[in-house]
Order: sequence, then structure tokens, then C-alpha cells
Amino acid sequence: MKLDSSLSTGRFPTTSRAWGETRAAAQRWLGAAVVGALTLLYAVVNWAWLRANVVTYGWDRMDHLISTLAYNDILRSVNLHSLFAAFAWSDYYPPLVHLVAVAGYKLFGVNEDVAALTNLIYFAILLGAVWNIARRTAGPAVALLATLVVPTFPMIFAMSRYLYLDFALTGLVAASVATLLASERFTRRGPALLFGLALGAAFLVKWTVAAFLAVPLAVVLWRSGALVEAVRHPTALRPDGRRLAVAVLIGLVLASLWVWPARDVAVQQPLGLVLIPLFGLLTAGVVYALLSAVQSRAAAGGEEREDRRGKALANALSAGAVGALTLSLWYLPNVNFLLGFYINAYGKPAGRIWAYDKYLNYIVTEQLSPLYTAVFVLLAAAFLWAWAWRGGLRRLFVLDDTTLVLLAWAVVPFLIFSSRVSTAHSRYLMPFLPPFAIWIAAGLWRLRPVALRTAAVALVLLLGWAQFAVISFDGLDAWRHRFVVSLPTGPVDLLGHGFSIQYPAVGVTNPGFAIAPDALSILERDRQARGRERVTLGLVVNAYQLHEKHFLYQIYTHFPRVLLRELARNWSGRPTYPQLFEMDYVLLDDTHTYRTAEESQRVTERILTHPDDLFNQAFRERHRWDLPSGETILLYERRFAETQPGISPETYQTFMQTLGPELGEGDALILTAPDQAYIMGLLMPEEVPVQVAALPAGGVATEASIATLRDLAQHSRRLFLLSRNSTAVDPSGQIEGWLRANTLPGPEVRINDLRVVAFAPGTPASTAAIPLNAGFAETGVKLAGATLGGMAGTVQPGGTLPLTLFWEAPGDLADLKLFVQLLGPDGALVAQRDTTLSDGVQPNALFIPRAAVPGAYRLIVGLYRDSSGQRLAATLNGRPLPDRAVPIGTIRVGAPR
Repeated sequence: MKLDSSLSTGRFPTTSRAWGETRAAAQRWLGAAVVGALTLLYAVVNWAWLRANVVTYGWDRMDHLISTLAYNDILRSVNLHSLFAAFAWSDYYPPLVHLVAVAGYKLFGVNEDVAALTNLIYFAILLGAVWNIARRTAGPAVALLATLVVPTFPMIFAMSRYLYLDFALTGLVAASVATLLASERFTRRGPALLFGLALGAAFLVKWTVAAFLAVPLAVVLWRSGALVEAVRHPTALRPDGRRLAVAVLIGLVLASLWVWPARDVAVQQPLGLVLIPLFGLLTAGVVYALLSAVQSRAAAGGEEREDRRGKALANALSAGAVGALTLSLWYLPNVNFLLGFYINAYGKPAGRIWAYDKYLNYIVTEQLSPLYTAVFVLLAAAFLWAWAWRGGLRRLFVLDDTTLVLLAWAVVPFLIFSSRVSTAHSRYLMPFLPPFAIWIAAGLWRLRPVALRTAAVALVLLLGWAQFAVISFDGLDAWRHRFVVSLPTGPVDLLGHGFSIQYPAVGVTNPGFAIAPDALSILERDRQARGRERVTLGLVVNAYQLHEKHFLYQIYTHFPRVLLRELARNWSGRPTYPQLFEMDYVLLDDTHTYRTAEESQRVTERILTHPDDLFNQAFRERHRWDLPSGETILLYERRFAETQPGISPETYQTFMQTLGPELGEGDALILTAPDQAYIMGLLMPEEVPVQVAALPAGGVATEASIATLRDLAQHSRRLFLLSRNSTAVDPSGQIEGWLRANTLPGPEVRINDLRVVAFAPGTPASTAAIPLNAGFAETGVKLAGATLGGMAGTVQPGGTLPLTLFWEAPGDLADLKLFVQLLGPDGALVAQRDTTLSDGVQPNALFIPRAAVPGAYRLIVGLYRDSSGQRLAATLNGRPLPDRAVPIGTIRVGAPR
């Protein structure tokens, strides 16, 4: 075997530069290998976790997944127009995370797991950044240890499995810090430009990046001398005129190519086409930076320190130009995001809190876990003691850049997010975690003697990765209780735990909660069996594991023929109850689910506790699911076909406008056609306490329908039969016949093809309480007497006045019509009933309007010819009556109750 000459002769590179380059290359390869291996491990574990987990818990995670679908639609055809439209679509959240997920969709198909697995990109970035920062801080050994520790922080591996913005932000904040430090106070041009790119990309994930990077950036800028250089030598900021002109020209051309193809979208944004010159100026800054660094205008003969400052200033400006252009892709079209951000973060005075204790609890329970918190506290205490013992407090202001940046990275966001915020959540502070991994690694590596360090490192890594495994796999569930220790204050779970730390398929993520695919499959099978183009689903459910976003993702990917309407929170502003009748299916929870509007809760209770409710007559239960939480989800479907030949909805609207104000408690509507149930459900105000009975299709008086009529007649004050003018809905006449035989007929109204006949409970009188000797000479018809209900007292507004007339009517009565009228104290017509005259006993029911004022009312009766509408002359005891009407009596209408 032939060896390299340098090895065979024993001659080695002796220059420190060559050795340093070799060592740096070896460390880079080691770092790449570690990052690659851990990313591969995460890919395998997360894929297994996502395959086991079918329940996405919460709202925000699903919100971001649904947003990816919107971006996927926008980018069905990728071009300049669609790209600009994508950056302009959301005015609250920047789009980078969603766009990366869409790229995953295009490669592997639209799937929730594909979207979540795009987090591996940010995970690799995070690991690479931690490696580089830790190596700069304390060498490759600490870098290796920190890179092995950070993936085992519960918040890191838990959030890597969901499409939250905060995981991506953690990786890009770490990358920004790593490149910021690598720029060596902006004296290295390449890392400085990468910092600008990483910073801009982080802003394209979430605007909270400023809380994590503003102070670290200020520290490095101040120490670089660039700010001092700009103040002392402002001429250093003067650009080269020729290069600037070229850069502006190129910038405007590129900006026009970006904005003009999507000008229809641009004009809808707050800045409109002003975006072109603004983008042009920002692009010009980057072009200028690429053409040439800003030339230092320092005085001739300046010292080397001044040269470094001038170089730092130029590189800082170049990095700023790159970052500004990158983030402007979203922030310029959506400058109005500031209002939404402020309202969400600080604009809810009633909910603003000091959240220091809350975030400290998050650090212990979710972000680091009790295990790592204990390790960090012990190491920090030991370090601070040693530091103070050696006079470290006197050297507070001579800390190196990395130490100050790490401190600012961790401390400043904690102070910002804890100070009088409207909302506090553990994930908001997540990007401050990498410094803790570096500090833990550095602290462990400083332990002495070596045996103690080795044991401590092994124990920490063993416990950390054991925590990772136990939380990641339900097969290790038996080990979870081993991490619960009993203390005098109570049991303490040493594992990471909290809202964001979830197991794949137990507890709140039990697969029994994932009913959306099953429910939608039922709808799809029905749709195909009935040959329907589309079906609609009204959702009155809004729980952690089951809300509209769970259905929307499934509809987008597998059930595109289902249309969903969210009715639990009911963003439409329309009343919930009528909207149910526009649906083919309704899904609701048997409990008052979380974040359900109060109105929707009342609707659910009404449906579940009133079996005679109109909804339960128009819909029937199709399926139910018993959830692991004890709740029951019920799926209802229409009882009748969606389309029936019948009366237009406008006619029913006219009916409600005409008679709706008269409907109230004690009234009942009797429907004789299936489609009436849905139309009346749409039109009937929820606050009107009217009972509605939908009789079977065809109007056949079955035993069940007769029982319904009998019950209504016993317990209702007034009944309104709604039928069509044709006899198709009541071919045998049995429904109306039963009502006429067992109740008192009231007024009849015809509205286009709709016929409304009113009835009142009661039976006709057998004898005449009021003797009458009234005649109608032209016909030979005589009115022998009448019995009037309500004579003993008063009649209430909205009540019923029973009237029985006793006729002697020989001959042909075909053209004769009876009218019964109630005249108010001022003589005005208040109520009326017209009907065909019949021989013998003729019952009537006159309905008193709800608006009737108290007082004495006159009741009159008469006849008119249907052919001409002319009243017939009437006599009473042989004397002619001047108004051609027979007075029956005086009725007193009392005050409303």
C-alpha cells in the first residue's frame, strides 16, 4: 500500500493557516453529517407519528393548513401573476410557510402529512444554526452536544409535527443569529448578505421575529462601529452616482416585471400601483450592493480601524437592502397588517395581562420540560457562582458578541411577550429556545473532572432522548408513568406536558374523534346514489378535535362535491335556525361545544329537547358517533326530496309578511306538502313560539296524522292549514275534512297558489243563545239565531271569537256568500270571515288581531252574491237594516295580557 508522500516521509503541514483550514473543513463535514443524520431520524419518527395521528387538535393548526389550500388554488399555474397574487392574498400572516407547503403538495400531493413534513426544512436549518453558533462559542464538542440536545426539547419535536408558523420561525431566527455572528461584526460580506436573506425570510414567516432579533442586531451593529462610522463620516453613505443610476434603472425594470403582470391584484392593495416604484427602489438597493460596496469616504490616511468600520457599514447596508427587499414581497402589498397585528397583540384592553408567570410555567412544562429545566437551573447556578467567585461581575461589560447576542435572544423576547399582552401562548416564545440548548451543552462540557462530565452528558442525553421516544410513540405508554414523581406538594410529571405536547393517538388525539372522513363518506355515498350534483352540510359543531377546518381539508382533498356551511360560530350574521333548512345534512353536538355561539347553542338545545320541533319534522337522524370524551355527534338528513312541484318561496314570504305578525304563542301551522317544512323553516323567526306540524307527503290522513291533528286541536289556540289551491296535497279531503268536523273554521286567505285556512278549537253550539228573526228577502234565507262565545267576559287581542249561526236556507245557495265582520269602536273593520253559506248549523271562528285596542266592538253578519259582490238587503223582525247587515251583539276586547 502506497502512502501519501507527506505521510510516508513524516512531513506534515506546519502552518497554522493550513491546519486551521483542515480543521474547519473537518468540522463542517462533521456538522453536516450530524445535521443530516438527525434530520433523517426526525423524518422517520415524524412520518410514523403522523401516520398514527389522525386528529389535528386545535384551531390555528388547521387554519394554517386551510391557508395552504387557498395558496395551492392560487398557484395551480405558477407564473408571475399567481406568485404576486399569492404574496398579496393574506393581510395578516406572511406566506412563506404556506408556500413551502404548496411546493410539497406539488411534489407529493395534497395531504396534511406532506404539509407537516415540510417542517424538516426548518429543522435542518435550526440544527445547522445551533451547530455553528455553539462551535463559535465553545468548539465542536459543545456544538455536537447542543445539536443533540435541541431536538429533544419537547416544544421542538412536538411543534415539528404541525404546520405552525412558530416552528419555521425558530429555525430562521436561529439561522439569522448564526449568520449575524458569522459576519464578524459585518466585516465578512458573504455571511452579512446571508444574514439579510435569513432575516427577510424570517419576517416572511411571522412579524414577531422583531422581538427576537432587534436587540441582537443592535448589539452587533454597535460593536461593529458601523453606526459610529455613519455618524462621524456621513459622506460614507454617499453612493456612486453612475452605479446608483444603473441600479435604479434595473430595479424599476425588475419591479415592473414583478407587479405589472398582476396589476389587477396590485390595484386592490392599499398602495396600488405605487408598489412599482417602491419595489423598484428596494430592488435597486440590492442591485447596487451586488454591483459594488458603498465606497468609504473616510479622510485620507485613515487608520485600519476606520477601514474596518467603513467595510462594516457597507456590508450592513447591503445586508439591510437584501433583507428589506425580501420581506417587502409581502409587507408592501399588505401594509395594513399593522392594524390586525396591534389588535391581536395589544388591542384587547379587557384581556391584557402580565404574563411572566405564565411564560415561566410554559418554559418548565412545555418548552424545556421539568427535566431540562432542572439541568439548566443547576448548571446556571454553578456557572454564576464560579463566575462571581472569579470576579465575573466586574467583567459584565466586556462580554463577547456571542454571549451578549445569546442573552438578548433569550431575555428580550421573554420580557416583550410577558408585558401587558392580549394573548399569551407557549408557542409564541418558542424561537428563544436554541440558546438554552447551547448553554446546557456548554455547561455540561465545563464540568470537571472528566468522569463527572461524561456521566452528566450521558445521563442528560439518555433522559432527553428517552423523553423524545416516550412522547413520540404510544407503544411506550407504559413508561410514561415512570416519569411522574411524588413530592409533598403533589405528583410532578418530569416529561414535557401541556397543550402543545400531544401523543399521537391517545387522550385528546384518540382516533375516535376523527369522524369527519366517515361523515363525509356517508354524504358522498348518498349523493352518488341519488344522482345529485352537490350536497350541503350545515355544521353546528366547534370542538378542539372537530370543527369546520377538519371538514374543509377533507372536502378539498377527497369530497369536492360537498358544500360546507359553518353554523356553530355562524360568521354570516344571519340567524342560525333558518339556515338549517337550506341544508341537505346537519351535524351537531349533543353538548354546548367550545366556542359555539350562544344562539347556535340554543338551536342545538331546541332540536334535541323538542321532538315536535319543525327541524325534527323536516330532518331525521341518519347516524351518530359516540366520542371518547362522552359527547355524541348526530348527523341529520332531509326527510323529503329537495325539489317538489309546488309554490314559490316568494308566496310563502308574502304569507309571512301578511299573517306573520299575527302568529304567536298558542298558534300552530299545519303543513300538507313536504317542501313547506323547509320553506317555513327558512322564513319562521326563531323567536316566534309557533308549533309547526308537517303531515306526510300527499296529505293522506293516516292514523298518525289524525293523532297529530287531535293533539293540536286540544292544545293550540289557533290552527292554520297551509295547502295548495290544487287538491293534489289533500286528494281525499280528509285532513281539512277532519278539521272542519272537529274544530271551528276561521278565515281563509289565498295568496297566489297558497291557500291558508284558519281553525279554532271547539265545537258548534247546539242551540241558539241569541234569537234572531233576520231575513234576506231576495233569497228566502233566514237567520234564526246565533250563539256567541266570549259573551260572559272579554276577548283578548290575538284570541278567538267562536260564533255559531243557525240558518234556514231553502233553495240554491251556490252564489251566496256569508260575511262575518267585527267593527271597532270607531266603526273601522277589524276582523272578517267570508265563506260559503250552508243550511242549518254553521260554525265560525273570528280571529281578533293582536293590535286590537281595548273597547267595545260590534259584530255583524250578512250575505252577498259571489258573482257580483253586492250585499243582499237584510231585515230584522221585518224592519229593513240600513247597512244590509244583521247586528249580532257587542264584544268587549280587553287589554293584552
